Amino acid sequence: MPRRDGAARARRVGLLATVALVATGAMPATGAAPPSGATPAIVTGATPPTATPAIVGLDDEVLCRFDSEELDEVSGMALSRRHDDVIWVTNDSGGGPLLYAVSTRTCRIRATLRLLDTPARDHEAVATGVDAEGRDVIWIGDIGDNIDGWPYARIHKVVEPRRLRDARVPVTTYRVRYPGGPVDAEALVAAQDREQLWIISKEPGVGAVFELPSPMSDAQEPMRARRVGTARALITDAAMAPDGERFVVRDYLSAEVFTGEPPGEAEARFRLPIQPQGEAIAWTADSRSVLVASERSPTLVRVDVPRTALGTDGGIAEVLPRVAGFDIYPYVRLLALGMGAVVGLVLLSRVLRRAGRRR
Repeated sequence: MPRRDGAARARRVGLLATVALVATGAMPATGAAPPSGATPAIVTGATPPTATPAIVGLDDEVLCRFDSEELDEVSGMALSRRHDDVIWVTNDSGGGPLLYAVSTRTCRIRATLRLLDTPARDHEAVATGVDAEGRDVIWIGDIGDNIDGWPYARIHKVVEPRRLRDARVPVTTYRVRYPGGPVDAEALVAAQDREQLWIISKEPGVGAVFELPSPMSDAQEPMRARRVGTARALITDAAMAPDGERFVVRDYLSAEVFTGEPPGEAEARFRLPIQPQGEAIAWTADSRSVLVASERSPTLVRVDVPRTALGTDGGIAEVLPRVAGFDIYPYVRLLALGMGAVVGLVLLSRVLRRAGRRR
């Protein structure tokens, strides 16, 4: 019972922190300094009422803006293996069993695939790779479970089409059961040279990396995932680089690159643009940059990946210890942001008060 109570307390703390992250825009540390010391820029324009502008560094590149009506809650995306300048995108829960081929140059939807006989319980992740037959495929992770209540997770496989056009496509579904019970996850990683998948859980303190059997079985009886490592807190997406040499994971505030395959070895950690509820990440074709997107901001942003172990946060992630097993890095940055916001509001209140007196 103590272990279960401790886990419940950790989940409550994580839930409160996640709510705070979303409410504050999931901004980086105080001052919102962008990568490499660049001055932040606010991306504005014809922002829909439900969307929030993104704040990016001058070293980042805003590629385009999604159609907010069709792609209003982007939670997962992956680089196409067949089509240049195309990413496969899925919406979060409620988006239906749909997969969109989107141009990385214009953010225009080039094709919409409707997944046949496939319920969309909580599609959170997309990955591209190959299956056991060597075909280029798209993996869709129906792995979200905010209440840890589903008896198993589901992975859907779609053979990547040669032509981009609207279509209804057949799907192969694989059921997955975790050791120790249900898990909430939003990150799916696929090997680039064989049928091999990993799921990374989304936890308030320390997450877990699960390896799926290879080859996979589409039998009714769920496959058993195997825990192979740990992950940082609040992981919202992950992706394997096209060259297969490294993978990246992201949370609401930053990203981290690991060499090899999951669980991998930490190589660099760096800040991401300030995007409210930033949940999606994918690599560019040259494996040198990442593309990031948010559920609440319609911008697609390219961020260069640092190759140094320090990353652009000055190595702060390496000097902050884990407290009682918790990865405290996101919470320290959130606390700094909260303190900065309070100070800013106090100063603004004083300025407005003085202005009122002068009148």
